[in-house]
Amino acid sequence: MLKAVEEISGTLETLGSPLPEAELWQLFPTPLLKHLWSDSDDLNRELRGVVLAKMKTDRGKSVWHGSNIGGWHSPKTLGTWPHACVEQLKGRIRALVCEMVSRVVPNPQPEHLEGWSLQAWANVSRHGAKNASHVHSHEKSAVWSGIYYVDTGEGHASGSYSSSSISSGLTKFEDRSGVPKEILRNRDPFEREVTVMPQPGLMVLFSSMLWHRVEPFLGDSSRITIAFNLSHEGFLIPRYPQSQSSENAGFRGWMWRNFRGLILPASYLKSRLKRTFRPVIAR
Repeated sequence: MLKAVEEISGTLETLGSPLPEAELWQLFPTPLLKHLWSDSDDLNRELRGVVLAKMKTDRGKSVWHGSNIGGWHSPKTLGTWPHACVEQLKGRIRALVCEMVSRVVPNPQPEHLEGWSLQAWANVSRHGAKNASHVHSHEKSAVWSGIYYVDTGEGHASGSYSSSSISSGLTKFEDRSGVPKEILRNRDPFEREVTVMPQPGLMVLFSSMLWHRVEPFLGDSSRITIAFNLSHEGFLIPRYPQSQSSENAGFRGWMWRNFRGLILPASYLKSRLKRTFRPVIAR
């Protein structure tokens, strides 16, 4: 029986390598911008109070869970909350998106830096809560997304934070580029994931199409973050027709494409039931 696949054998010399005239193109880089505001103690203290008060008012019930599993997700109206600390946070968001645009857009015009629309919400995680892998592409106008870390919940004292003290609730950005990774020397296929260590005052800005997740939080306090989306009429994310992948093919994909209005409530109810009857996580 003939082999369908033949092994290529030989040394680099016999195979004609190296090939110095070959061009290597590094296509479509994915920018991620981080900035740590060191003078954040007062702001974070105020934000923490505002967020926890809102959660208490809502009795800890999330109107929309999204990727949040076991935690509290505020309404996506945080940008309109009438608090000075929210306005200060919005100023930081504007500063970071302007910095991002200045770095990724050749010769940006004033119109690129102004006119950004904000959608923001708070996440509060208690012991065992996490965020499943997700992107923010469901918000069709979102261009950039971000995270601001208010409180890591790891019990650090003010002014004595150390990134080495963070052992849970890590933010993981996932490599879904499909580029092969060698596993002869490193068997870990997920080695190219990028980990961001939560730190009070840290803000991260990235493409709304970049997959990310939050690992289970194992602290005894509350991990508090503010997530946000930014949109602008002068920017557009190219969207191509969906291929018939495993996610879009078959009966399930057909139902989602043609009866999304019926599937969404059923999916939401299933998610709520899972959260209601999930087993208690041992501390």
